[in-house]
Amino acid sequence: MATVTARRTLVFEIQKRLSGLSGSQLLAVASAISDVSETSNIDELSEPELYDLIIDHIRSKKLRVLEDEGMVQLLLLDDMLNDLLAKDTREVGASQAAFLERGDVTTHQQGGSTPSHLDPDHPDKHPTTPTTDIPTQPLNMNRDIHIPPAPMGRDPGMPASNLTTSASVKSRTTGVGSASRVRVGEMTVAALGRPFTLGMLYDARRDKLVQGLKLWNAETLKVKTSETPQQSSTFEISASDSIESNSTLMDIEASLKASFLSGMIEVGGSAKYLNDQKKFKNQSRVTFQYKATTNFKQLSIDQVTLDTEKMEVIEKGLATHVVTGILYGANAFFVFDSEKLEASQVQDIQGSMQAVIMKIPSIDVEAKVGIKLTDEEKALTNKFSCKFYGDFILKSNPATFQEAVKTYSQLPQLLGTKGKNSVPLKVWLMPLKNLDPKAAELMTEISIGLVGKAQVALEDLKDIQMRCNDSLEDKVVESFPVPHEKLSTFQRLCGHYKTSLQQTMAEKLTLIRAGEEDESSLVQVFEDRHQSPFSHEKLNKWLENKEREINVIRSCVDTMEGVKIVLNQTELDREVLDSDVDGVLCFVFTSMLKGDIYLDEMAGDFKSPKLGSTHEDQWYYSDEVLNTMREKSKTFQGSAKALKNNSKFRFLIMATNNDNYKGATIYHYKNHSLHTQDFSLITLFNVETVTDKRDLIWYACDLTLDPDTANNRLTLSQENKKATYGKDQKYPSHPERFECPQVLCKEELSGHHYWEVEWSNGTNESVHVAVAYKGVGRKGNKQGDFGDNLKSWSVGKCFSSKKTLVKAYHKGKGLKVPHPSGCFSRIGVYLDWPAGTLSFYKVSANTLSHLHTFRTTFTEPLVPGLLARGDSNYAYLCPFE
Repeated sequence: MATVTARRTLVFEIQKRLSGLSGSQLLAVASAISDVSETSNIDELSEPELYDLIIDHIRSKKLRVLEDEGMVQLLLLDDMLNDLLAKDTREVGASQAAFLERGDVTTHQQGGSTPSHLDPDHPDKHPTTPTTDIPTQPLNMNRDIHIPPAPMGRDPGMPASNLTTSASVKSRTTGVGSASRVRVGEMTVAALGRPFTLGMLYDARRDKLVQGLKLWNAETLKVKTSETPQQSSTFEISASDSIESNSTLMDIEASLKASFLSGMIEVGGSAKYLNDQKKFKNQSRVTFQYKATTNFKQLSIDQVTLDTEKMEVIEKGLATHVVTGILYGANAFFVFDSEKLEASQVQDIQGSMQAVIMKIPSIDVEAKVGIKLTDEEKALTNKFSCKFYGDFILKSNPATFQEAVKTYSQLPQLLGTKGKNSVPLKVWLMPLKNLDPKAAELMTEISIGLVGKAQVALEDLKDIQMRCNDSLEDKVVESFPVPHEKLSTFQRLCGHYKTSLQQTMAEKLTLIRAGEEDESSLVQVFEDRHQSPFSHEKLNKWLENKEREINVIRSCVDTMEGVKIVLNQTELDREVLDSDVDGVLCFVFTSMLKGDIYLDEMAGDFKSPKLGSTHEDQWYYSDEVLNTMREKSKTFQGSAKALKNNSKFRFLIMATNNDNYKGATIYHYKNHSLHTQDFSLITLFNVETVTDKRDLIWYACDLTLDPDTANNRLTLSQENKKATYGKDQKYPSHPERFECPQVLCKEELSGHHYWEVEWSNGTNESVHVAVAYKGVGRKGNKQGDFGDNLKSWSVGKCFSSKKTLVKAYHKGKGLKVPHPSGCFSRIGVYLDWPAGTLSFYKVSANTLSHLHTFRTTFTEPLVPGLLARGDSNYAYLCPFE
């Protein structure tokens, strides 16, 4: 009957081997263990029966999981294993359950009869699954030590399989050799660019090489070293930038991943790829990996004896393992990054990048066949960069797609004859306990569940880092010091926390592996994070608020395109006090407070300088505030656009705190001093008495004539600002076109607006300036001219041989307008739609002379218009210069 210890041994060994399983295999294992525990009394089963039950469950389930569910299944499975492990003491036996090849799981047991499905002679035995006998007792220094050969692939002449696509795209390895498994207690680790050599000592508690100490001299190592060809090549294309996918590309098992995540390992060569991450979240990344293996070296030592000096080295406890096998080869990573994108573009660009990069392996060096790209693909490759991380020595690293293709074609030759330039990729380690019972040992492996918790925490901080970079690169943040300072401080404090977390992880991992603490001590560290200022919820909420604030500010700034942003009061004063300036409007963001309570709370954990605690009102979520800001920015931009060519007036944007106005306001400077902090386009009740053009200039608007409404006798010019009467232009038929010689603008106006028209001083016929409802008649009858109907109002000059008359027209009635003597060439129009006034003025420099005001109740938006009749007569919507 199986003992409790045997049950625990099974679970422990399953847990230790899980790092090589796929997501579907993990789910199957979890399901099988659960079923066995619930349906059988496993304490009453023999070990072969227990193995058979689990294997049968796994094979019968054949469950599949999506790739993105893998981490969830890892965590669930680990919790289940820990529950089973908790039923017994920490005693560990020597049984093992080895899970091989994707889709099938086989185990090899210690002692007893071999289950039928594992029997090499049984007809149901999987033909490609090799087995190796496992000794029943730990090896000692008086027993033979034989290191089995490394796993080998298929014949290099065989064709590679078709590509498969998911989060990554893989090719099947081609190579020479035979497979075998690791002996009890032995472990394999990825080299990660570290300088491993056979016979070197290794401390698995810290995943650290012990430099300068070896158990055997160079001559012994040379005699006992055998070498086996291990020629293979493979490539992989990954569109994921997660810690999980990057670790998979480097073939890092769970415990070693924990050491890397904690910063205990300094990687080199191609493994530096692990430290590279996207700068921006809104950025597409695709990674192309080329991997080659060349040969496998191993120690095979008979009748091992160690002298007293070597025994003392072991007993010092500096190391737990010795290097007994090394697989050599080389890795190369080509990391292709797009430029910073809009969030909606990331997936599409990434898909396009992946499609292009998949063409790299199609290059045929011997036939000198390159990659054929379409013009669209060439344009795409010109927009992304390339970074290279490899175990190859290059004259220069590729920085573009074209350079990457050229480098890839050269990689096989760079390995050198018989792989002389290759480096360690994977390392086999034997416990020193097999040589000396007094040797230090690795007491506990780090569980996948704990590694998963670490990975989730660091992945979260990585995501926060990228989102900060996205915001810091935003033109709005670059233009305003306060949000830039807050984001920089937030990012810096998150970096401090990450460093502190990694330091704590490194300390705890070492103690756990040495058996001095259990995993609960490190689990508590991750639990404590949930209650700290650095919890996912708090970090995400703060960043969401900042992103919202930035988006609101950007929406206003984008409305005011082309307006200069001043960084501080000094720059504003320089503009306002300019002697050539008559007036300034400054759009002011008033609620960018310098202090931040949450940042001070974060800083308190590290005794960092605080910004000064103030309560931050989340004004950017208020619909009322946002509506006011939109109206003000629209008003501001209307004036700025109309007066863009007038150097006498300046339009600026600035951020300064003003508690009297939420969100934003407009400062108006007149005669070089502040006139009002809340400028708005208000009703002027005494429009007849206005004489200073500067009282109306801020209401200026920019207008453009609509060609579809222009009569055939009118020629439009000056970027559709000027209408001149002349020859028939044969315009295409259009339902909006007038039969009278007049034209409407594109803009529909309500609110307060001012514009000016330059008109000709002819000798016959007339020129009119008008406004009309959009639905005014287009027919050329008695009510066709502006002012001859209920839907339009106009003021016009009528020319004769004797004198020029100015009349105001509405409903077909003309009212003579008194005006200063002499001809005048410019007329100003002020529309106060809410007040129901439409006023016309003679313009002379900055002086206005009132001509006429219509008073009514407008029921629809009004469209400005022009009428010109008589050869060469014109009307021109002139700019404010």
